[in-house]
Amino acid sequence: MINLILSCILAGFVHSDEVKHSVPVVVDSPPAIELTDKEKKMPLLIYVDKGSGAQMMRIFEKGVLVASFPVSTGREVAESNYKNPNFETYCSTTPIGQFKPTQMSDLHLSKQWGGSKMYNAVFFKGGYAIHGVDENYYEHLGSRASGGCIRTTQENSKKIFDKIQKIGANKTTIKVIDSSPVSEQLNIAEDCENQQKVVKCAQGKLKKEDYYKNNPPTPKDVNGQTFMVYNIPREYAYEKEVECREELSAQGAFRQSVRVSPRPKPRPIKLPDHYTSEPMQDAPF
Repeated sequence: MINLILSCILAGFVHSDEVKHSVPVVVDSPPAIELTDKEKKMPLLIYVDKGSGAQMMRIFEKGVLVASFPVSTGREVAESNYKNPNFETYCSTTPIGQFKPTQMSDLHLSKQWGGSKMYNAVFFKGGYAIHGVDENYYEHLGSRASGGCIRTTQENSKKIFDKIQKIGANKTTIKVIDSSPVSEQLNIAEDCENQQKVVKCAQGKLKKEDYYKNNPPTPKDVNGQTFMVYNIPREYAYEKEVECREELSAQGAFRQSVRVSPRPKPRPIKLPDHYTSEPMQDAPF
C-alpha cells in the first residue's frame, strides 16, 4: 500500500521528458516545531525556519501540514556587490517575525541586483520576498545563500503563489523564526557589523580613486527592461577589503566578541543520482 501511494505521488511530478534539476535532498530532520492554537486555525500558514540547522519551509492549512521542503534564506554577511557606488551596504539577514503578503508578482526583476529574476515573488516586508530562482541556484537550497529573500524552486514558488491567490493574501500568514542557538545569532550580528565597516571602507577607497568614474556602467537587457550595471572586478574590491581590515583592526574599530561557541554546520544535504525538479520532502503539495 505504501509503495502504491508513493508511486501515485511520484507519477504526479515525474515525466519522461522533464528537465532534471540539481535540487538537494535534506538527509536529516529539521528542528521540530509546535503550532499554537491560534496558528492551527490559520487558513494558510507559511512557516520558515532560517536556522543554520534548518533552512526549511513548512506550509500548513488550518494546522495540517501540506508541504515541506528546503529553502535558502539570507547569507547573514555584509553585502555589497560593488556594482553600484550608491549600493547600500547591509547585512543579508532574513527578517524574523510574522508577516502578511504585501505584493505579488509572477516575475519581478530586481533593480537592486541588476535585473535578477524573482519568479512568483510574494513580498512580505519591504523588498524581502518568497520567490523562485534560476535553476543554477537550486544546488544552494538548504543553506544560507540569498541576499535576504526566501528562495525556493520555480515549481514550488508557483504552487505557493497559486495557493495564496486561491486562499487569499489577507488569510495568509508568513512566519519566520531562527532556531539557531542565541550565541550564534549574536555572533552573526556582531560579525556583520564588523564586516560592514570593512565593505564601506573598501567602497570609499574605490570612489576616492575614481574607479567607478573610470569604469562606467554598461546596459544589461532583461526581459525588455534595461539595467545599468557596474562591472567592478571582485578581486580588486577584495584587495581593498584586505587593506581596510588591516587599517580598521589597527584602529581598534571592530567589536570584539566574548562568545567563543562555534557556529553549527548546515544541515547535511546530498545530490541524488536521479532527481526531479520537485524536491520530494516530508509532505509534497
